[in-house]
Amino acid sequence: GPHVAYNDSDVQTARETIRRIALPWNDLFLAIETARTEGIALVSIEPDADSASILLTGEARDYLRLLSFVSTLSTTEPFRNVRLQRHTQRTGDPQHTLSFNLSATWGERR
Repeated sequence: GPHVAYNDSDVQTARETIRRIALPWNDLFLAIETARTEGIALVSIEPDADSASILLTGEARDYLRLLSFVSTLSTTEPFRNVRLQRHTQRTGDPQHTLSFNLSATWGERR
């Protein structure tokens, strides 16, 4: 039969695709929806399959709500190691809205 040569980048692309499909997307989104706290708006959700971690960027109405969201997320499967990376108050915002970055990993509890 005809011999098909695959170049490395094809294989790499296929592997990336498989890894992306293997992401527990539904579980992650459901968990985030479940943990969603009033007064929290998520701007972006960036999962990284390589490190089984996720970065959430968003805005919080106040610090208490942000802490509440962090603690809820910490107890929501499948998230682990939920950390508040950064939070800053938006300058000149009369509402004192906080911008924040959260990181978390996901996986089975060992």
